[in-house]
Amino acid sequence: MVLGVSLLGAGLTYLVASLRPAEYETATSVAALSSGTGNNVVSSTLVTAPPLPQSVVQNALRSPKVLDLTVAGVKRSALAATVKTQLVTELRAESASGRYNLVRLFANIDPQQQTGLYELRSHARSAQAAQVLADASASALLVWDQDRAAQNITRAQQTLRQQLRNVDARLAANPDSLEQRSLLTTRADTQEKLGQVSALLTAVGGTLSLVSQAQLPAVPVSPQPARDAALVFAALLFFSALGALVLDATRKRITTVAELAVLGRPLLGILPLLPRTSSGLLPEARSGRLYESVGFLRVNLASVAAGKTRIVVTSAQPGDGKSTVTAALAQSVAQSGQRVLVVDADLYRPTQLKVWQSAGGQFSAAVTRSGATLYTDVVRFVDLLVPDKTPSDPAHLTALVDDMARHYSLVLIDTPPILVAASTLELSVRLDGVVLVVAAGSETEVVRRAMDNAQVAGSRILGAVLNKAAVNSTEYGYYGAYGLNATDANLAVPGSRAESPKAVSKS
Repeated sequence: MVLGVSLLGAGLTYLVASLRPAEYETATSVAALSSGTGNNVVSSTLVTAPPLPQSVVQNALRSPKVLDLTVAGVKRSALAATVKTQLVTELRAESASGRYNLVRLFANIDPQQQTGLYELRSHARSAQAAQVLADASASALLVWDQDRAAQNITRAQQTLRQQLRNVDARLAANPDSLEQRSLLTTRADTQEKLGQVSALLTAVGGTLSLVSQAQLPAVPVSPQPARDAALVFAALLFFSALGALVLDATRKRITTVAELAVLGRPLLGILPLLPRTSSGLLPEARSGRLYESVGFLRVNLASVAAGKTRIVVTSAQPGDGKSTVTAALAQSVAQSGQRVLVVDADLYRPTQLKVWQSAGGQFSAAVTRSGATLYTDVVRFVDLLVPDKTPSDPAHLTALVDDMARHYSLVLIDTPPILVAASTLELSVRLDGVVLVVAAGSETEVVRRAMDNAQVAGSRILGAVLNKAAVNSTEYGYYGAYGLNATDANLAVPGSRAESPKAVSKS
C-alpha cells in the first residue's frame, strides 16, 4: 500500500507537471565597483557615488522607478505585442502583490567594501521574453544608479538656474538702476558656475556596470516532470511508511499471557524466543532450554484433548512458527514413549522435511501410501507423512489420517494458516481439534478473526500456544520458560489438570 500510494502520487505529479507551460530562465551580470580609479587626474574629473549595500540594491530593483524603466525597455523590444502586454501585466501584478518571481537578484558581494557581482535572473514563458526582461531590468538598474550619482549635481544645477532667473528678473525690473552693474557681474558668475555644473554631468558615473548581457536560453528550466515525480515519490514513500509504522504501533498486539487469555481459549504453553546462538528448536526442545516448555505443552494438550488423537496445528498467519511447534511437540510426545505421526498438510509451503532434516532425522525408510510418502522412524517413535505436492482433497486426506491414526498415540497435522487457506477449516472440521500457534507480537484482531472463522466453520479450538515470547535469560529454569513462579503454575492451563508444579512434573 505504501509503495502504491507513492507510485500513484508520482504518476499524478508527472502528469500535472507535463501539462504546465514551459518556463525559461536566463541571467545578466552587473558588477559593483569601487568609486576610485587609481589615477589622480581621472579621479579628479569624475563624479561618483559611494557603493551601496546589497539590501539597498535589492530594494532599488523593486522600486517604482526601476519598474517603470524596465517596462519601458520591454515595450521598446522586438517582442510580439501580445507577449509585451502579458509581460508588462505580470510585472505590474508582481509589484502590487509584493511577490517577485519574474526577476530575482542574487549577489556575491564583499560586505566590507560593498563590491562584487550581482546576477539578475529572469523567468518568462518564452526564451526571447526571458532575455528581453533580463536585459531591460539590468539597464533600468544601471540608469537608476547613474541618476543616483547625479542627484547632487542636478540639484546644484537647478539652484543655479533659479538664481539666474532671479537675477534676470531684477535686471528687467530695474534697467537703469545703480545696481545694474553689480547684477550683471552676478549673472556672469552664475552662468559660469552653471556651465561648470553642466559639464560635470557628463562625467558622472555610478558604482554599477554591466558585465554580461543575457543569453538566449536553449531549454526550459521547468516543468521537469521526471524530477518532480521523483521528489514526490521519495516524500510520499517516507511519510507513508512513517504513517504505516505509527498506525501499526497503535494496533493492539498479543505479547503477554493476559492479552492472549482475553480471547477466551485455554493457554496450552509458552515457548520463548530463542537467541540466534541457539542450536535450533528441536535440539533445544530435546534437552535444552525448551525442554520444560514443550513438556508443559505436551501435558496440557493431553489434558484438554481427553483422548482425541487427530490434532490440527495451525496459526492465524504465516511466520508464527506452527511447523516448528508441531515438530517440537511430536518430539516431546515421542520422548515419553508414545508413537507419533506428523502430517505435513501445508502443501503451499511444506516445511516438515526441512525441520527434521536440520535436526538429524533419518529418511531412509519410505513407503508410498494413497498419494503420500510415509517416512518411518524419522527419529525414534516419530513417522512423517508427506502428501503429494498438489492441494489435496480434505476428505481424502482425512480418510488417510483415519486409516493410519489407529497405529499411533497421536497424529499432528501441520496445515496452512487459517486466514490463508480455506482447506485448513475444511480439514479441521473433520478432525478432533485445533491447536492455534500465536507468535508474540501478533495483532489481536487477526488472531480473533482466525478463532471466529474456526468457530463459525464448526472447528474445535483446544487451546493456543504463545510462541516466540520474550523471557529473561535467567528464567530458563523449570518454570522459567513460562515466566511463572511455583504459585502461578496452575495458571498455565485454564481448566487443565496441572494443578501444581509437582503434578505437572510427575505427568
